[in-house]
Amino acid sequence: MKRFKFNSRFKQPTESVSSYITDLRKLAEHCAYGNQLPDMLRDRLVCGIDDRKIQARLLADGNLDFKKAEATALAMEAAAKDTEDLQQAGEYRSSQVNKIQERRGEGRKIQETPWVRTNPRPQCYRCGGPHVAPSCHFARATCFKCKKVGHLARMCRNKADMERKMHKIEGEEEDGETTGEEYTLYTVRGAREPPVIVHPEVNKVAIPMEVDTGAAVSIISQKVYEESWKDTCKPVLEYSDVVLRTYSGDLLKVMGEVNVEVNYNNQSKVLPLVVVDGDGPSLMGRNWLKQIKLDWAAVYSCRSECDKVIRSFSNVFKEELGLIRNTKATLHVDKEAQPKFFKARPLPYALKDKVEHELERLVNDGVIEPVQFSEWAAPIVPIVKGDKSIRICGDYKMTVNRVSRVDSYPIPKVEDLLANLSGGKTFSKLDLSHAYSQLPLEEESKKYVTINTHKGLFVYNRLPYGVSSAPGIFQRVMENLLQGIPHVVVYLDDVLVTGKTEREHLSNLTEVLRRMDDAGVKLKLKKCVFQAPEVTYLGHKINAEGLHPSEDKVQAVIKAPTPSNITELKAYLGLVNYYGRYIPNLSTVFAPLYRLLQRDVEWQWGPEQQRALATSKQLLASSKVLVHYDSSKPLLLTCDAVTITDWEQSLHTVWSLERRNRLLSHPDP
Repeated sequence: MKRFKFNSRFKQPTESVSSYITDLRKLAEHCAYGNQLPDMLRDRLVCGIDDRKIQARLLADGNLDFKKAEATALAMEAAAKDTEDLQQAGEYRSSQVNKIQERRGEGRKIQETPWVRTNPRPQCYRCGGPHVAPSCHFARATCFKCKKVGHLARMCRNKADMERKMHKIEGEEEDGETTGEEYTLYTVRGAREPPVIVHPEVNKVAIPMEVDTGAAVSIISQKVYEESWKDTCKPVLEYSDVVLRTYSGDLLKVMGEVNVEVNYNNQSKVLPLVVVDGDGPSLMGRNWLKQIKLDWAAVYSCRSECDKVIRSFSNVFKEELGLIRNTKATLHVDKEAQPKFFKARPLPYALKDKVEHELERLVNDGVIEPVQFSEWAAPIVPIVKGDKSIRICGDYKMTVNRVSRVDSYPIPKVEDLLANLSGGKTFSKLDLSHAYSQLPLEEESKKYVTINTHKGLFVYNRLPYGVSSAPGIFQRVMENLLQGIPHVVVYLDDVLVTGKTEREHLSNLTEVLRRMDDAGVKLKLKKCVFQAPEVTYLGHKINAEGLHPSEDKVQAVIKAPTPSNITELKAYLGLVNYYGRYIPNLSTVFAPLYRLLQRDVEWQWGPEQQRALATSKQLLASSKVLVHYDSSKPLLLTCDAVTITDWEQSLHTVWSLERRNRLLSHPDP
């Protein structure tokens, strides 16, 4: 029925082309044409227009699409109207020659020709005045209804359509009756207030969303949909008949709809989420706000202060590559080391354009520069990142990594970092933009990190990825930059800030941003999270309660297949051991699996091993929260098999085990 109405729509003689096209768009909203919508609109415009000249012009174009058809029809309609106005102006001027005026007494008798009597004075379609349009003073005026140039709002031909789109403010008279007066809304071009951001957990993933009471539905972009669940199972994208329009009436391309589990402040609901094309912000609309009750006091408690802090350090979040001042990275290579030169490797055709684009970006940012000759050269390894872009790394294990002294600066343990978060209520996670590329290289070290590509030789001016000393060098720089700030942890380019109170949190965040601003460090605002009740850091989900294993990693363990050889078993054990602290008696559970790793044991997967595998998955899935370390609380030392609560009992247990082992080893005595 909807398609029948669409295909039965013809332009009326008194209707403008723009009104006809607008009505066609409305009729096509529920026709479910999908990707064929532009072609169907083009066909209906050509077939339904009532002007034969415009129709002939459109039919004569052998490469016609909807945008071109719309532009041509509007232009020809405007040209026809201007021609008519010019002709009316000429006829009106000629009529003044035949007009005879006579004055008798106090009155005036006007004698007009028959043409003047049958053709009254024209009305301007721009302002409605008694003159022709070409001489109108409002030829460059902007209509407040349709926003087009060339007429006033009272003469707008799109009144019916625009009244539906405009906001109306109803005034009241003293007697209580509504005046029905319309007030024009102007665009405010002053400073825009920052959006209100909340962080609901959507299918176990925290997604920052703008609270938007003007949005009827909650939406995310296709980019957010692809990146949020790239390491876990994506929610199924299904067809959606929802039609979305912006404030200006433009259609948004809807990719589909998903049903997701939303968790926020101990509230859990299964709600629909619309996925749209592009990379715009995620919006929490009215359909979610009716189901999820926001804690507005918590949202606004320190949000305004946090926004002030972010705005005051806007230079840190500029979309440009940073340059850390007053320090340079140095690679220590023996001067007598033999230079290594390797030719460029062939690239897959699918990555060639992306690699060339990334090389061009690096040259424009000053990260690399082309050279003609070099004694050192390493082939490149293109790495495809989560957003489908390319990171270029040199394969330096073949060149400089063999002859350089690795920087011995220690990379901190995860346990030591997380211990500094005790007492934190909310968390801010800062992500550096192209982290290593912000640290300049010392001049003598540049020659060692030359790369050889299909576009020639390039030498690095900044610290490159792939150099064995790079992590230690960068960790030292970042720790020296942020040392002394409480409740701040640094792991390479990931910085986490918290505080025992919100005021302390903001104070620590301000100091971190101030030092980064002074040093020239740049952050990627899109990847930063501020004052979130929960963040994912180094594979752990962290909140005020404590530590949780990351959901995507847990799912990877649960979905891991049964090992078929020692290599696969080692891979599984390594994955689970990362979260070993969450599983009590892990060594006891894994004893049947460890037995298969012994040198003289033949591989044989049996019921005992299968039971150990299932038990480990079950324990990890049901793992409890690990609270943050607190030095004021009593400590209880536990081991896999023995809990040391009594010293004498523990000594007796250890002595009994040792005596048993001796008897098993030497049965004769």
